[in-house]
Amino acid sequence: MFVVGLLPGRPGRISRGRLADPRSPLHPGRVYPSLNLGNLPDRDASRPLVITNLGGQVKIGPHDDGNYIWSMSGGSHWVLTGRYDPESQTGDASVPGHRCGDFAESRGMYGFLSDDAFDLDAPYLHMGLSISDISDMEIEFIEVTRSGFAASGC
Repeated sequence: MFVVGLLPGRPGRISRGRLADPRSPLHPGRVYPSLNLGNLPDRDASRPLVITNLGGQVKIGPHDDGNYIWSMSGGSHWVLTGRYDPESQTGDASVPGHRCGDFAESRGMYGFLSDDAFDLDAPYLHMGLSISDISDMEIEFIEVTRSGFAASGC
């Protein structure tokens, strides 16, 4: 398993399967107006690429006048998870989502939060997460809210 951690407030993007500028400074509370994780690698099913949040919640959007909020493309056998699991070293304890069945209190408590805020500045409401050119992937413990559509993939 190869884990790529996205830290809240760290400007960074994945390019060719590596986190660009992993030593960039932490800016607590920063919101990514948009996030493009493209050109993800093809991995073997026994060694998936795991993309997770570290050190808190990763917030994406709204992106005023932008073409997208959150886009992921390419590759195979990757996992996007906001699930806190100390054994797997994914997620963060401060944003457990619906861990242990706590669905009633989970809103806003997921590792990844995509929020378009019903942004009508763009010519259309964005998709919360757009996925393309991928195969054999998993997505769990993310929240998409106030978007034109939750997710789209092919």
